[in-house]
Amino acid sequence: MIPLIVLALVFVLIIVRRIGKFRLQIWQIMAAGAIAVLATLQISPLNALKSINLDVIFFLFGMFIVGEALVDSGYLSYLSYKLFRAPNRWTVWCCLFCSVSASWLLS
Repeated sequence: MIPLIVLALVFVLIIVRRIGKFRLQIWQIMAAGAIAVLATLQISPLNALKSINLDVIFFLFGMFIVGEALVDSGYLSYLSYKLFRAPNRWTVWCCLFCSVSASWLLS
């Protein structure tokens, strides 16, 4: 039951990101959640370390680098302007296809 409470609290804090005058970063909230679960012995430190998947970490690191490069170059702004300034039939069908494909893959 404690992990579910910690998870719910982490989600709420990520949504709010502010407690009184204190503004919290996402990494601070997640680290506090991890420490809370470790401190209450809901998972052992060894099992926590074993559950770290470096392939996922490196993949996300690479994706964030590519994403930031696209933002800094202005290409994402250009692409969103081109696609959504006056949506045509192709844009609508493409977005619909991507949405349906993603929901099908995740189910």
